[in-house]
Amino acid sequence: MNVRARAMLPSLKIFAVKVRFLDQTEVKMLPTLLRCFPSLETLHVMSIPGSPDTVDRAGFWESLGSCDCLRGHLKTLVLHGFQNLNQELLFLNYILEKGKMLKTLCIVRSEIDDVLAEARHVVAEVGPTSGFILEREAPSDPIATQNQKPMSREREASGVAASSASQRGEGAEGADAGLERTADAVEELYRLRDTFFPRDPAEKPTALRARADAALAILDSLPPEQRKSPQQRAVCEFLRGKILDVFPDYNKEAEDHLSKAVKLNPSLVDAWLCLGNCIWKKGDLSSAKNCFVLALNKGADKKILCQLSMLERSMAQGSEDQKLLVEESINHAKEAVMLDIKDGNCWYNLGNAYLTSFFVSGAWDHTQLHHSVKAYQNAEKDETTKLNPDLYYNCATANKYLENYERALSGFEAAALKDPDLGADTDVQKITSLLDKLVNAMKVTYGQLRSKRLASLVSSLGEVNLKSSHKKATISILSEGLNKMVAVLGKVVLLIRHDDVAPLYYLTCDSDQSYFILSVYGLRNEAIKEGDRVALLEPYYRILNIPWKEQRYQFKSIRVDFPEQILINEKAPAPHHVIRASIHAQNKP
Repeated sequence: MNVRARAMLPSLKIFAVKVRFLDQTEVKMLPTLLRCFPSLETLHVMSIPGSPDTVDRAGFWESLGSCDCLRGHLKTLVLHGFQNLNQELLFLNYILEKGKMLKTLCIVRSEIDDVLAEARHVVAEVGPTSGFILEREAPSDPIATQNQKPMSREREASGVAASSASQRGEGAEGADAGLERTADAVEELYRLRDTFFPRDPAEKPTALRARADAALAILDSLPPEQRKSPQQRAVCEFLRGKILDVFPDYNKEAEDHLSKAVKLNPSLVDAWLCLGNCIWKKGDLSSAKNCFVLALNKGADKKILCQLSMLERSMAQGSEDQKLLVEESINHAKEAVMLDIKDGNCWYNLGNAYLTSFFVSGAWDHTQLHHSVKAYQNAEKDETTKLNPDLYYNCATANKYLENYERALSGFEAAALKDPDLGADTDVQKITSLLDKLVNAMKVTYGQLRSKRLASLVSSLGEVNLKSSHKKATISILSEGLNKMVAVLGKVVLLIRHDDVAPLYYLTCDSDQSYFILSVYGLRNEAIKEGDRVALLEPYYRILNIPWKEQRYQFKSIRVDFPEQILINEKAPAPHHVIRASIHAQNKP
């Protein structure tokens, strides 16, 4: 994207512009403007409402390089009228990644005209298809619905102790010191929970029990006179409840202590957060949500927003309001990111929300997958979040559905190394087994079918009469990626069976007798049979070359994401052959 020299204004330091982020033309104008003002130091962008054009711009921002303005001058970005749009986040991601001198990011929300992030310093380096997303209750919240941890790794307990001390003054220094020691012990306890993944899973509960007993001993050592005031008693009850709640199973005693804490001090936000997590474990999701909402009423908090977002995803399972709950989950995750755009756990939570949305929407909307991968990449920049094995597992899951097999394999392998109990090594084996089957099907069938028999097999493709305006094509003339207004006609040669329910894989041949792998989402396996003619509308085409260990897998692929994209023997798939994706979640210690 070049800009003529006469169009540049090197002297301009401050610039303001209005942008409809839902309008593709206006969005594409932004990087051009940045190139026009190479010495720009402060940029104000006003986000104004507009009609969506349904174009995915994730690839647009990822394809852009940097410019003089971002490399050496832009220090301040103010985004006014923030609307929680995906396009706004993509723009922010681009600026954060390329803006080497950026020091201040200020975001002003449209509905309340309130600054959510002010003077934030940015580091420069800065049957059906089943979605399995890991959600853990502590540092992060993976989207592969297997691990759910309710809390963040931050030092909530010590913060509570400090705030309680400030309310009481100097006379409580002894109690403060005791509470600080307990808070430190609680922090270490939760750090152990969030980062210790031994090869023998039985070692973890033993280690947690020993560390929890030590923390309780410190708390019990506080003399009674240091627990007299309601504020002191509230903090003590909170710390005791949080210690008891460190284990994956519901603990009634923990709930009792946390309930006492919020009664003694209703303003103790961290106690509300921990109480919500505790109640969540016993399956009372609505009461857990009430705790998070009550805490948010006392002020915006990234930890609570993340937990609420994760809870809403859990509530979405099997709910009639599934899509609405997942949309609320995404919105709360975005709010958490905007409160601290450097927090890896917030980004990780947003990635999980997008990945869940992919499954809820029918497992065909690649936009959600690209958003989730981008969020996971931002999460990985946080040194603490990088310790979370679920981050790698969930990002690998997104890449698997994007058919980025090499990245998926690397992600699952990394997850397995960080947490052997996760079972990610099984996912590695499944993918390599699948790739072996796909490549072998191409080789074996090509060797078995003689040219005359193959010509006879595809001869009926010339009889196909498309009623749409799509132009007939063979894979030899396709471009990699999406091919609009094009239809590839093919003959299904072989159903390739594998371990997962979806997608369905078929060895297919076009009218030029060229083989390719057809992957189909959203249909039952009886929808397409060997020998059927298929018309693939607006095919997504790729030439795959996947190195892994000592193997290399090479084949051509067309992907069908939704039933409307395929005709089977010149007919749309029957309604009873169409399936939608589901999400599955479970708590994992």
